Amino acid sequence: MRFLRFLILIFASLYVLYSCSSREESARKGERIVSLVPSVTETIYLLGAEDQLVGVSDIDSSFGKVVVGSMIKPDYEKLLSVKPTLVILTMPMQRKVKEELDKMGIRTMEVNPESIDQIFESLIRMGRITGRERRAEFVVDSLKRELEKVLSGKKYHYNTFVELWLDPIYTAGDSTFINDMISRIGLQNVFSDRAGYFQVQQEEVISKNPQLIIISHEKVKPPQVREFWEGVDAVRHGRVIYVSPDLFNRPGPGFVRALEELVNKLDSLETALSR
Repeated sequence: MRFLRFLILIFASLYVLYSCSSREESARKGERIVSLVPSVTETIYLLGAEDQLVGVSDIDSSFGKVVVGSMIKPDYEKLLSVKPTLVILTMPMQRKVKEELDKMGIRTMEVNPESIDQIFESLIRMGRITGRERRAEFVVDSLKRELEKVLSGKKYHYNTFVELWLDPIYTAGDSTFINDMISRIGLQNVFSDRAGYFQVQQEEVISKNPQLIIISHEKVKPPQVREFWEGVDAVRHGRVIYVSPDLFNRPGPGFVRALEELVNKLDSLETALSR
């Protein structure tokens, strides 16, 4: 939330200059959006369209909007009470939610970026829906410039395991924005032979013998103390990095900051190991 406020402040300040030479489209009148996707909620605020947001999931309770339940188990009575004209979902996680909303005749939209380019496309799409298309274009152009700066540095050549959850262990494979993100700085995902987000057994991870482990969750039992992990290359050489899941796991405008955080931690790790 603190980082989002920082983003809003920076983009709003820059956009004042941009908008002096281009007219902003007016927001669609009467659009009432429920966002059950945290990255979309962030995008709506970044676009300055929060007046159209009437409901969020419990993950976004700090925004001060009506909380309509969890991402996968919304309170449909409360959701209906805010009279949404559009509910935004992500697949396949919320397939059952979509089925229920379809029965109720509520319009839905799916947002599921599988790459950085698709994150940009989603931003433009949200700009069209909220009537903030010019601002969305400005945000995308700004993020592309920031991304270019981050990617202009060195590349890192490690076979990498990304852990998104523990007990059970979840990871990201091909056709995910996380895979795209780490590959752009040279990291090779050890599970890129499979697509999407999926559960793996610890034996599979151990057999892959990753050189780098990225932990992106808060349910931490360090790999160094896990039984049978002591022989994994990343554990033996101390190449285990912890990143912020609120940034790293969300396919939204914070992904550049997530990538920057990862690069900084990789640089610090390599400096420490070279001593």
